[in-house]
Amino acid sequence: LCFLHIGWEARGTGWARGVTEEQWAVFEVNLTEAVTHLSRAWEIDPTCPEPAVAMMSIGRAGHLPPDEDMWLWFERARAAQFDWMPAYDQMLERLRPRWGGSLDEMYAFGMACMNTERYDTMVPFMLVTTIVDIGTDAESFSFLEDPGIYPSAREVVDRYVERPDRSGVRGWFASTGAAIAWAAGQHEDCLRYLELVEFKPFTSRLKVFDTTPREVIDDAVLYGSRIGPAVLRAEEAIDAGDVAAGMRGYEEALEVAGDDERIAGIVRDRIVATELLRGFMAGDWVPLRFRPGLPGWRVVEGVWQEISETAILAGPNSDGLKLLCLTPFGRRFEMRGVIDLRGLEKARGRRLNAGVYFAYAPERTRYTWQTLLLYRPSDWSQVGPRLDWRRAERFQLPRKKHHRYEFHLQVWDSEVIVTVDGEVVCTGTLGDDGEDRPLGDLIGLGGAYAEMCGFARFEDFAIRRLAGRPETTGTDP
Repeated sequence: LCFLHIGWEARGTGWARGVTEEQWAVFEVNLTEAVTHLSRAWEIDPTCPEPAVAMMSIGRAGHLPPDEDMWLWFERARAAQFDWMPAYDQMLERLRPRWGGSLDEMYAFGMACMNTERYDTMVPFMLVTTIVDIGTDAESFSFLEDPGIYPSAREVVDRYVERPDRSGVRGWFASTGAAIAWAAGQHEDCLRYLELVEFKPFTSRLKVFDTTPREVIDDAVLYGSRIGPAVLRAEEAIDAGDVAAGMRGYEEALEVAGDDERIAGIVRDRIVATELLRGFMAGDWVPLRFRPGLPGWRVVEGVWQEISETAILAGPNSDGLKLLCLTPFGRRFEMRGVIDLRGLEKARGRRLNAGVYFAYAPERTRYTWQTLLLYRPSDWSQVGPRLDWRRAERFQLPRKKHHRYEFHLQVWDSEVIVTVDGEVVCTGTLGDDGEDRPLGDLIGLGGAYAEMCGFARFEDFAIRRLAGRPETTGTDP
């Protein structure tokens, strides 16, 4: 195992095209030694699954003897212990496209695991794991709409939920079912799973599908309710460009919701988001308001408390700090506002910050989101991917005693101009996330830290659509 570890440490787990000749040399020497020792270990005790799984790791790199392959060692691991899950994980990894497999082969493997019917183990659940991995590789879960895929996943989840011996972890399985149903657009199923957990799903299971409890609950309650068809028609009208018809549809849905405050609140979110979009598309400066309950916004991380319609306080928890606007403004806009850092306290030497998100896509990794972050106490800022300091542009802020800044951000696709207190401090082009993935269309407020250290204040925020590329010198609104 030592030789195996050294070899993989030298190579890494990325695509083969990114491995240097020196890395390959260290990798091959150590894997050759590992094959000798692991083969002998299995011969001494074939009832132990660990050597077989380690040989599968070698097979993934194509370094097994000519008369052996990964399937052979997979079967040997299963013969030693049927539900030794590292063997299944290794096999699924080998079937990924990056190792010469395909998404179809991955799915076939997941279905084979389901068809074992061994629900006394976690083997059938490998179908769900496979679906998550396929969605990650394909960067979309739209394949869940293909015939048979979602019903199979639902059957697996239901079988685990129904087992008496799984009662202690029923909420974990039900939360998984809610996430898959949400990703597949099966809102009635999603609502059923949420009811099993009393609308308190495991956040960790939802994050696998890049979503949050509020988003899943809102969609399930809204689309799975009696007003679901009316809301869908309203959204179809908006997508077709008939915003007025969409707004009428939302207002009608609000009347039908009646005293059901949960459904009514979700509809109000849609109404606020649509109102913002209508003013934005007209080219007006649109105030970003913080009404009680934050309709039109979604709290993703941290604690947010509205002070008035034009100001809000934000304090991070251990999960971070992020408030997402539900209106898709795109990537051609200008935004202005005031970011007040005076309430932030120094925390163990950390440089605290607050700012805005843009080009945000909920289904992307955290490194893809673009941010404008202002720092205290260092009087500098950065523009670029959140948490990726290497690819972000840093710039000096006008020195101020009280750390209260008026900013103006202009975004035109990947071009950015930042003005702080009337002074242009940054012009440039945003980098992508390094994987050629498109940026998103949402904005938000927040910071890139996760410590309880006071609060930041955001006030007088407004946004306007840009009709043309801004001058490189920047324009103060």
